[in-house]
Amino acid sequence: MKSKGKSFDCVEMKNEIQQDLLLEYEARKKDFETYAEFIRSTADEDLAIVEFRKKMAVKWAHETSRFAKAAK
Repeated sequence: MKSKGKSFDCVEMKNEIQQDLLLEYEARKKDFETYAEFIRSTADEDLAIVEFRKKMAVKWAHETSRFAKAAK
């Protein structure tokens, strides 16, 4: 089976997103002590990231409880 070629450049897309974030940070940096705080804040505002975090928290809780039970 032959795979389809990409219609976009992943590295270019990543660079553009990082550049956009950096520009937004520069415009709003007085609101944050660090760039990391800014990134956490923008992630908290992104509904897709919030939902992903919830999904991963449930998975993590399930996995850790399963391992805790197995260790007993």
